[in-house]
Amino acid sequence: MLFVLASIIDSLRGVDMRKGSAAIGFLCLATGLSAATLTVKDETGEVGRLEMGSGNSVALLSESNGNLTLTLDGYYVTISANAGGGGTVDTGGSTDTGGGGTDTGGGGTDTGGGGTDTGGGGTDTGGGSTDTGGSTDTSGYCAGNDDALADCRVDGVFDPWIATAGEVPIWIRDKKTEVFAFTLPARTDAEDVRYGYLQLTTPEPKRDPVTQDIFHVWWSETPNGSPLSGTKCEIWAVQARDTIFWTQDPDPAYRSAACYLGADPRVLYLNFETRCLPARYNGTCDSDNLRKSSAVYQFDAARVIKGY
Repeated sequence: MLFVLASIIDSLRGVDMRKGSAAIGFLCLATGLSAATLTVKDETGEVGRLEMGSGNSVALLSESNGNLTLTLDGYYVTISANAGGGGTVDTGGSTDTGGGGTDTGGGGTDTGGGGTDTGGGGTDTGGGSTDTGGSTDTSGYCAGNDDALADCRVDGVFDPWIATAGEVPIWIRDKKTEVFAFTLPARTDAEDVRYGYLQLTTPEPKRDPVTQDIFHVWWSETPNGSPLSGTKCEIWAVQARDTIFWTQDPDPAYRSAACYLGADPRVLYLNFETRCLPARYNGTCDSDNLRKSSAVYQFDAARVIKGY
């Protein structure tokens, strides 16, 4: 997103709310650079709006000497002088955008920022849940779960699914898959929702897919089951620091940019694990040899929905 410095304060008033990456960038500008252009990006590339969340901040301070200091948590910035301004100013301070979305190179693998806004200017639906018509029936949740392979609990679910919710800490333990059941509402009950996403963050370091197990997340119809068909319904990443998109909009533009969960109400599962990536691992890696680490893996997941 481009901010002309003369109107940057008004632009920052329109900030959306989302958890950003862990990087912090500091920028000091002389007011004489008011003709310059500020570009703010995240790890997926240029973004349409700044979106901040709990623990993140944007601050613009005016110093007595006339300089402006802009502090961003979760983004990196570049400053380019407009025509005649002479080159690019290196902001220097933002050294790490989090590493999320790193392509691990396997067949069918895509950890890129797939939910790029294809409709322009989606509106946050308000931070609460959309009424999908009564209480959720959880009686069929976790049916058929193999407790030796996966943790699936009826008291630990992602209901209501159509909701913007705060961060939830999640632990992957004992070489198991962490499974969260939820009920997908009918498209007619959530027709104002354009797409949703999970914002993942973690203190865990990146892992090497050639020699280690890596982070793996996917949607399925059964606990720890096969991934749903379609694009971006299975994500591999060297670190749980990514944005994972889903949609119920059948438009091909959305179905190619996010996991399409369908229009009919049904019980679905979101699964998290660490395991070897068959296409990259240097050794035997298959359903009988998952190469899961016994180390505990901790990350946080926040859910967000966007309207039209």
